[in-house]
Amino acid sequence: MGFMLKPEIKLVALDLDGTILDSRGKIAAGVKETIGAARQQGVVVTIATGRRLLSTQPFAEELGICLPLVVHNGAVVLDPWDGALLEHLPLKTAQAELVVELGREYGLSAVVADNFLESEYFFYDDESKDAEMSAFASKAIGRVESLLPLKIREPLKVMFVDSREKIRRMLEPLQKALAAETKIIVYGEETTPRWGIEVFHQNSSKAHGVEIVARRYGFRREEILAMGDDFNDLEMVEYAGIGVAMGNGVAAVRAAADFVSGTNDEGGVASALEKYVLLPGNKKAGGIV
Repeated sequence: MGFMLKPEIKLVALDLDGTILDSRGKIAAGVKETIGAARQQGVVVTIATGRRLLSTQPFAEELGICLPLVVHNGAVVLDPWDGALLEHLPLKTAQAELVVELGREYGLSAVVADNFLESEYFFYDDESKDAEMSAFASKAIGRVESLLPLKIREPLKVMFVDSREKIRRMLEPLQKALAAETKIIVYGEETTPRWGIEVFHQNSSKAHGVEIVARRYGFRREEILAMGDDFNDLEMVEYAGIGVAMGNGVAAVRAAADFVSGTNDEGGVASALEKYVLLPGNKKAGGIV
């Protein structure tokens, strides 16, 4: 019986925070060079992040990436350079209001993201969170008198960050109320005192966003390498033909990955690209760079 060669990697999808970026929030050593080398071989490289476009595009430009980006955890996929919006998955207004109301019942202050077609602003209504929110999103966040009734039509997401205990108390009732019709991402391990929750459209995920980019260029799932470190990367790492976890990744992502690379301060992205993409004699995947 013969053996089959693994398909050549034609699309690389990279998380931003904790993956491309080091612990200082800068592009990690060697990453720009290896991405450039992959692109010269014809490999398509994109970013798949939970960040907004506003804070993602500058890094993409610095890395020479001028292709569709997966932002807001896959709720939005777009090519900011030609204006093509490939995916936009907002919540229903009533769903978002229910999330905010549940948060209030459990002493949690919500942050709501505007509908992407209107802006990339975030809104909150808890005055005691002013300093925290300013650090979170700088000028792209504003406090309103009250989030309810919600004046944002079909917001992109609702999120909370608070103590592990408070987040846990809210999680079960939130899942009972909306798990069947929304995507709920929980951030936090037993060793982390602060946890987070993000609630999106039920079809939102980085895996979904990467699939859209792959379809645009005619690539198969087996031809994709995806790399990340946090809970919102789990589906993407599981979906890709080769799923890579960062050495600094959470346990769930490391367990699901085909390969665990170095940390974001050790050039983990560069190591993975050298291992799986920058192979001697690797044929060009095409002219898309």
